[in-house]
Amino acid sequence: DGRPGSPGREHYVVALRVGEEGDLAIQGDAIPLPTRPVHISTDRDGKHVLIVFPLPSGLSVRRIDDDGSVLAEIAQPAIPSLGKTAHQILVAPSGDRCVLPVRGDDATSRSPEFPGALLIFAYR
Repeated sequence: DGRPGSPGREHYVVALRVGEEGDLAIQGDAIPLPTRPVHISTDRDGKHVLIVFPLPSGLSVRRIDDDGSVLAEIAQPAIPSLGKTAHQILVAPSGDRCVLPVRGDDATSRSPEFPGALLIFAYR
């Protein structure tokens, strides 16, 4: 129920199973998320789902079960600031790095400049 400028209150990540007739069904539980996600991707092997949140700027990594269900969040080491607005996350084709662009904002009469960035993390 969120959108840019309005974070909403209810956000979930679900896995969908495609039936033989092309019908969709939820596989496993709908997992509640703390805030509105802006981007969701998987790693190269399809073993983890990576979710980015813009407000507050953050990320989540969750395992994908053998049956395709999304599982509990994997605790991450302390991450330095992800800037003002994390915007996307992708695992590099090599599978050992992930790239997280952070959107910046120009200064206004009411707020300072928030520089954008391209953050690169080791991925294991």
